[in-house]
Amino acid sequence: MTRRSSAAVAVGSGMALALLVAVPGPAEAKVLLCRGSVVTIDLSDPDAPNPNRDRKDVVLGTEGRDVIRTGGGNDEVYGGPDDDTLASYGGDELLDGGTGQYLAIFDFDEMTVGAVVDLAIVGPQDTVGAGTDALVAIEDLWGSRYDDVLRGDAGPNVIEGFEGDDVLEGRDGDDRLDGGRGTNTCDGGPGTNQVLNCVVPD
Repeated sequence: MTRRSSAAVAVGSGMALALLVAVPGPAEAKVLLCRGSVVTIDLSDPDAPNPNRDRKDVVLGTEGRDVIRTGGGNDEVYGGPDDDTLASYGGDELLDGGTGQYLAIFDFDEMTVGAVVDLAIVGPQDTVGAGTDALVAIEDLWGSRYDDVLRGDAGPNVIEGFEGDDVLEGRDGDDRLDGGRGTNTCDGGPGTNQVLNCVVPD
């Protein structure tokens, strides 16, 4: 994800494509666009603010492994080419992975009920406990301390429920399901699956 100072240079990889454009003016300021949105936090910039703040941000990850937790605004988060962790804070968010293995976490202090997340859904989905989010190129899910319903997609997924009485579904692919604490129900679906801390239906 090389960033250069010239205008109209595409940067990014996978789904997270960004464009650096020049804005006419005395200093010819550079604006980084990601899928048409102006990037407000570029984590490759050492002076970038912390994305965990209560305002709408468009956050762009680095070339390395990132753990990105946003604040209370309705944010857009774009990962880079490495294996990143994107954490939903409860706003209506877009979590867009790149070419690595991406994990989305649905757990934060203000939650009062569990999350319902389905990786097979294209477009925004009501996660119940964590706002209305759109997930793109996300392979893995971590749930909350409440009762979660977490579903995978046609590829290999790692899904962990942690606390609460959770329902985990892997669907197709070779999945790893770990219900964690509580009385959990897991269905790996077709494939060679690893299922831990769960009741497996007949």
